[in-house]
Amino acid sequence: MEKPGYTVRHGFRPRALGEIALRCRDPEGVAAFYEGAIGLERMEGRHSPDIVFLRIGTGFGGHRAILALFRGGA
Repeated sequence: MEKPGYTVRHGFRPRALGEIALRCRDPEGVAAFYEGAIGLERMEGRHSPDIVFLRIGTGFGGHRAILALFRGGA
């Protein structure tokens, strides 16, 4: 079901999410939760000890859908 007026006002319709970014106090702990609870896969490489990337799926149009966990307070 399409939301009334959404495509008319904005000229497009979202098809997928590409990246979800969360700020959290313990990225490693949150990553361990998502790995164990729903089977997300940690992506290779460490850009920073304060950031963890998890693969959600293939996404849309060949782009990866990821969950990015950044250390930071609320």
